[in-house]
Amino acid sequence: MAFCSNCGTQLSEGAKFCPKCGTSISPVPNENSGKSSSKRIVIPLIALILILAIAGGGWYIWKNQSEDYSLEGLAKAIVNYDVVGEFHCGRAHVIKYVKTPDGGVVFKYGYIDKMGTEIIPCKYEGDEMTDYEFHDGLTAVSNGRKYAYIDVDGKEITSFIYDETSRFSDGFAVAKRDEKYYIIDSSGKEIVELKYSADLYRGDCFEEGLFPVYDESGYGFVNSKGELVIPCKYTSTEEGICPFADGLAPVYNGEKYGYIDKTGKEVIPFIYDAASSFSEGLAVVVKDNKRVFIDKNGQKVFDRGGGYMGEGFNDGFYVDYSEDGLKRFYIDKTGKNAFGEEYDMALPFKEGYACVGKKYGDDYLYGFIDKKGKEVIPCKYKSLWSLSEGLALIQDDDLYGFVDIHGNSTFDIENEEVKNLVQKKMKEKEEEREEERKRIEEENKPYNKFKSVISQNSFVWEGPSVESDHVEVLYFNQLNNSIGKVSLVTFKNTFTSYSMRWSGNGTYSIVDDIVEFYIEWKMTNFAREPRGEKIVLRIENYGDNVKLVDVKSNRTYLPKRATVNNPLR
Repeated sequence: MAFCSNCGTQLSEGAKFCPKCGTSISPVPNENSGKSSSKRIVIPLIALILILAIAGGGWYIWKNQSEDYSLEGLAKAIVNYDVVGEFHCGRAHVIKYVKTPDGGVVFKYGYIDKMGTEIIPCKYEGDEMTDYEFHDGLTAVSNGRKYAYIDVDGKEITSFIYDETSRFSDGFAVAKRDEKYYIIDSSGKEIVELKYSADLYRGDCFEEGLFPVYDESGYGFVNSKGELVIPCKYTSTEEGICPFADGLAPVYNGEKYGYIDKTGKEVIPFIYDAASSFSEGLAVVVKDNKRVFIDKNGQKVFDRGGGYMGEGFNDGFYVDYSEDGLKRFYIDKTGKNAFGEEYDMALPFKEGYACVGKKYGDDYLYGFIDKKGKEVIPCKYKSLWSLSEGLALIQDDDLYGFVDIHGNSTFDIENEEVKNLVQKKMKEKEEEREEERKRIEEENKPYNKFKSVISQNSFVWEGPSVESDHVEVLYFNQLNNSIGKVSLVTFKNTFTSYSMRWSGNGTYSIVDDIVEFYIEWKMTNFAREPRGEKIVLRIENYGDNVKLVDVKSNRTYLPKRATVNNPLR
């Protein structure tokens, strides 16, 4: 119904003029036309709001979750554990230190996902040497006595029946039980018993379908059916026998290194003094004390003189060392310094980025560079690992965390609840460190005099053939009938000492296995016979003093009385 806008007279349908006053009647807009006009304004407005909302939400996800992880969730979870590991197959191992009734400590470990959820409870027992990582979605776990395999959800695909295990690779693993070795498939089924032995403790696994084994004749390779593909005729070195990579494996014939293919054919002659696995088409070999990079035809691509052999090419780059060994840098596949930059520490590229470190005073700080050499995360972290599945493990004052490649970390969460949890944990760690410092200080009070005065019962021993810039002196002081003190003094006058305990049978044993390894490594590296063979030494009782025994030859090195000035002054 319509009315005249001038006099208000009701109009008939379709009227063009008012019958009373003659006013022209304008056509009334269609009801829907107004709505259409509104739509033209409202729809773009709604779209703009949606775009802004999506962008804001995307920014939040990018900063905090990045589709498959939550830094906030991880930050909240990490404070509950003493140690946290890298992510593999979407799982990171987490460790809790559990004290035992006798005063010892047991490592109980489980696994979290990238959201911080504990998927597998901390119920398995580990130690410093445990391989916690998942491979092919499976890993071996220990109940403190035996090993079993589990999947990423914690399902046990085998029982706890194995004494030694390899990691899964190419869908298979090798495990030992009852002094026999078995190949296991990803369902947990033992598919064949091996007729050969394996070095599982060294981390051997299937690579490119072949697994290294040995018998009394030497080392060879079997396939996943347990069939001997390459005869056991090669010699193991200190590093063991290298796996296949790029279709080739370096092997040692007792005199020189060469390369074989997966049929066992010797394709690169045995003319090298050392050889590494191929990586991205190149391998490093040593000949006439010179490192040479060769291709798969055995042809030289370039050489780099003497030095460390490194870990091979990753993402097109190789970590090399300066001539004095103090700096590291990246070379490309032509042998040139890729970025013109040197670092105090550098790790191989992984997932497109590399961890590098720079020294500031006495401290090292770490960050990331990209494949153009650009620093994408500044060197600001005290401890930083390589990227693994988009996240890098970081550590600050004994508290673990993660950082992504955008520089967002679990230490930067703005959520107040999480902030408080992290700060509380860091305070607890600081208090623990102070308690430990006081305990060690108290324990060392009886030994402090040893730092300034060499006791009459001490001895000085040096390797028979030692380069002057690597001289290290070993001191031993018997403090009483059961406790001794071993100290290492380097040519830079740095001083380190460790307690040793009398274990009977004429032997002192170092209380800490890691310390024992450290001292053995030190002596192995500075103690050499004139002919260049390494000496691994055991420290034994010798009256009021000690003697050093060559573990391999049983040759005894009697100690010398201290006749030099105290090098600590």
